[in-house]
Amino acid sequence: MTTSSRRPLRGHIDAFLDELRTRGLSPHTVEAYARDLAQLEAFLRDLKRDEAPLARDLTPRAVRRFVSSLAAARYARRTVQRKLAAVKSLARYLLSRKALERNPTTGVRAPRPERPALPRGRPRAARRRSRRARSARTPR
Repeated sequence: MTTSSRRPLRGHIDAFLDELRTRGLSPHTVEAYARDLAQLEAFLRDLKRDEAPLARDLTPRAVRRFVSSLAAARYARRTVQRKLAAVKSLARYLLSRKALERNPTTGVRAPRPERPALPRGRPRAARRRSRRARSARTPR
């Protein structure tokens, strides 16, 4: 591992967010990434018992536990997917900067999004009432 893997994760996150800004991403996107990655950092800090997490602390097991904790906290599936996307982007950034040797997010999947409920037809009794009302109005 390189010396950058021993650098606090916060420094890497800040540099990553700066790079996103220079790429011209929307300020709203950068803010969302900042919130999601701050939550990841806090989670890793809790795992390390209040020590500042390092880049090397971003392991496949830690990422899976983070995703599981989000699901256990009853975050919506789309929210979990968004947060995992931010973590995956950070991991790719850390790989490109040689702060990680392997991608810790490989094989980690977010829960599938909820499927929208299929439209329900009108209840049978309501359909009958409509037919009766139409036939009563139609002259014979």
